[in-house]
Amino acid sequence: MCPYYNSVITNKPETFAKQICEGLGILKHLDICIGGRNAFPHKPDKLSAEYIINNYAEERTPILVGDSLVDMETARNACIMFCFASYGYENSHIKKQITSDFTIKKFTEINNL
Repeated sequence: MCPYYNSVITNKPETFAKQICEGLGILKHLDICIGGRNAFPHKPDKLSAEYIINNYAEERTPILVGDSLVDMETARNACIMFCFASYGYENSHIKKQITSDFTIKKFTEINNL
C-alpha cells in the first residue's frame, strides 16, 4: 500500500482543477480531486478534508500540503498535520503568519516527510 493517499482540494472550480492536474501530469496519481462549486463548502471549511480522510485514508496518516493561510486553516480545522509548501503562491507578508508541522522548499522534498 502506498504510504500516502493523493488528493487535491481546491476552491477553484473542479473542472478547471482537473484540467490543471492533467496538464501537470498528476491527475492519474490522484485518488480524488475536490474542487469548488460542488457538494463541499470552500476551504478553510474542514468537510472536504474530512471526506477524504474518511473515504481514502484507511490506516495512513493524513497530511495536508499547501501554500496558503487558507490551507493551514483547513488542516487545523480538520485536526490534521500541515506541511507548508514555501515555494507556493502566498505573498511573503502572509507567509510569516503560517505555522506548520513541516515545511518543504521544493516539491521533491515531499518524499522526506
